[in-house]
Amino acid sequence: MKCDHCKLDFPESSLHKVVINGKECHFCCNGCEFVYNLLQDNNLESFYDKLGEKTLKPVNRDDAKDSVYDSPSFLKRYVKELDPNLYEVSFILEDIMCAACVWLNEQYLSGLKGINSVNINYTNHKAKVTYDPNVITLKEIVQSIRNIGYKPIFFDSTNTPKLKNDYARLVVAVFCAMNVMWINVGQYIGFFTGIDQNSRDILNFASFILGSFCLFFGGSKFYKNAYYGLKRNMIGMDLLVITGTTIVYIYSIYAWLFRQGETYFDSISMIILFVLGSKFLESLASKSMGDSLDKLTSILPSLARKEDGSEISPDLIKKGDILMLLPGDILPVDAVLKSPNASFDTSLVTGESLPISLKKGDVLLSGYNALDTNILYEATTTFQDSSASRLAKLLESSQFKRPQIANFALRFSGKFSKIVLTLAAISFCVYFFLLKDGFNHSLLIAVSVIIIACPCALALATPIAAVVGLNLGFKHKILFTEASFLETLAKVTHVVFDKTGTLTNGRPEVTNSYFDESLKVSKHTLKDILKHNTHLVSQTVYEFLDSKVESNSYEEGKFDIKYIAGKGFYASNDSLSFACGSDSFMSELGLELENKTSSITFNMALKTKEGYKLCARFFLLDTLKDGAKELMDYLKAQHKTCILLSGDRLEVAKDIAAKVGITEVFSNQTPLSKAEFVKDLVSKGHIVSMIGDGLNDALALSYAHVGISMGSGAQTSIKESKIIILDDSLKTLRKAFMIAKASISKIKQNLLMSLVYNVIALPVAVLGFVIPLFAALFMSISSISVVLNSLRLNSLFKKEERLEAKSKQL
Repeated sequence: MKCDHCKLDFPESSLHKVVINGKECHFCCNGCEFVYNLLQDNNLESFYDKLGEKTLKPVNRDDAKDSVYDSPSFLKRYVKELDPNLYEVSFILEDIMCAACVWLNEQYLSGLKGINSVNINYTNHKAKVTYDPNVITLKEIVQSIRNIGYKPIFFDSTNTPKLKNDYARLVVAVFCAMNVMWINVGQYIGFFTGIDQNSRDILNFASFILGSFCLFFGGSKFYKNAYYGLKRNMIGMDLLVITGTTIVYIYSIYAWLFRQGETYFDSISMIILFVLGSKFLESLASKSMGDSLDKLTSILPSLARKEDGSEISPDLIKKGDILMLLPGDILPVDAVLKSPNASFDTSLVTGESLPISLKKGDVLLSGYNALDTNILYEATTTFQDSSASRLAKLLESSQFKRPQIANFALRFSGKFSKIVLTLAAISFCVYFFLLKDGFNHSLLIAVSVIIIACPCALALATPIAAVVGLNLGFKHKILFTEASFLETLAKVTHVVFDKTGTLTNGRPEVTNSYFDESLKVSKHTLKDILKHNTHLVSQTVYEFLDSKVESNSYEEGKFDIKYIAGKGFYASNDSLSFACGSDSFMSELGLELENKTSSITFNMALKTKEGYKLCARFFLLDTLKDGAKELMDYLKAQHKTCILLSGDRLEVAKDIAAKVGITEVFSNQTPLSKAEFVKDLVSKGHIVSMIGDGLNDALALSYAHVGISMGSGAQTSIKESKIIILDDSLKTLRKAFMIAKASISKIKQNLLMSLVYNVIALPVAVLGFVIPLFAALFMSISSISVVLNSLRLNSLFKKEERLEAKSKQL
């Protein structure tokens, strides 16, 4: 009889029968059945008519399923094309047990031809792989991952590592371990009060059943990971645990059946329970930290509305589209407001808790939440290029780059496991062959050495602390684009500041003014001259005059404006003529004015028969941001050199520097000279951080080891930055330095704790002072202590926050 797909002849007994669409079909394998159904579902059954009398090769079902990974629709959805020869794909790895699993996957995949880079985030098991599609396909990558015992689930913001199976294994381990311990209570009592051998055998049999179930079900994941690790010549924590427990298990069966020595089924169950419990707690903590870093994706909406209110996908939005926003909707793209007025909650983007009111023509950022009536807006970006989408991508990628100290720890932990197995073998040989200490005691010492060693604590030391640091930063409106910049920022020796918009608010205020009342020019008239001028200084003076005049209705004066580039402008109507602008412009008109202050000056002169006469003079000063002085005090306390680079004149730059305590000041800087200055510092071996906010800072930011952009800055400067201060606050900038220092400190503490533990624990085990049960307990405590120490980072600002809360109450 022929298979209905491949058309090859098989004995009828070897074919399995299936009814499809009312027709009885016969297939030689599951693969042929799978493809047959696939063709039926896609109305391609005419393929078999065209095949005629030809035969096909039986289908491997996994190959049939895996072919979807190279389909154009799948690649379009999950794979990002960086260039024609470089693709990027993200997915979640199932069955990651510990940091050693991460190391195994990274080492194995990195060795495949065509793989450009592999980065795996231990905390949420997300992997990012870049590869050359001309050399290796996505299907081959998936199959390679399966070959080492792991399963890729392609990245979706709703996918998270599943703990359900881990929880089931833990419950079974708890049940088995507790019951084995109760059985052993009976054996211990019997040891002192007397128990016959048959009763001991029955109790040992019950312990064997429970211990076996605990080892082979509860510890199944350890066996699986150890097997695939050995296939790739990679030894991790899984192999250590399984080697120790399996040896004890085999010995316990021998002791039970041949009634030679004591059984240790209770120790086996407790070891598996301790290790599973510690891994489960690590998974919970890691998942919590990793998930909190995904919160930014929550501000990316899944729908948008056309002008008529109909729903569309945000991916379909184009620049220039007019769209609608209903109350409660989140803005999907950057835009310009077309409605006359609107109120928005911007807390998701800026951290500002109070709603803001905007008018027609104002700029809107994706992530703003509409509060009142229906709003019309014009898209200025696509969904993929919106500011929120870019920040979400930066946040996602930040989790994949580890500090250099983390890479060292992972490499060392991989070699450490081999050292431990070697030491265990040597210990057994010394006790058994040289000291003649008996097989039972020698074996237990070797097992204790294997189990008490904790390479996992070494591997956990850095990723957990780094992710907690990233998470803490995001909570405080700090975006580290890579975890590695935590380490770099902590090592910075020179901090270079831009002035305007970084240390200052970037918007001057009128601090003093002069009016010549004898010329009888009203403030209303001066205000009318400036009303339609968009220059920042003119608008500042306009707002100042607006606050000084009465709000009574009056007839607005109309003026013709003629601009003089770089100097000012002329304003005139039928009866009056004015010249407005800088001191140098006034000098050209015959008015010699002197400014001995650090203020910017703006002058308004009335044209009379005798020439121009000064009727108003305004002194403007850019004000310092809150927290500027405290930031400098902190950086100085950390022995960092602070430098001010400014495009302003020397007097202005020195005045700002004096107020915050900076001694090195460089004025009249161009974008190129700023970049050259930073480049020169780097070439001298200094570790440099550049902090700026404008387009003119972008090149200097790119040359620094750590470019930090204030959140209100130009998109170009943000693009070149390694760290972004989302709320534009210098208090937050100080916290960024504190988080970096504390994170690296915690990493070093974790490494020291792990090394000290192993240096003490291994000799104790080798000397025979600890049994396998307590070895497992100590190993689990070591791993958990590293996690708990990392989580202490979350309390870094608790005291400061309590003091702020108290001051607000007062």
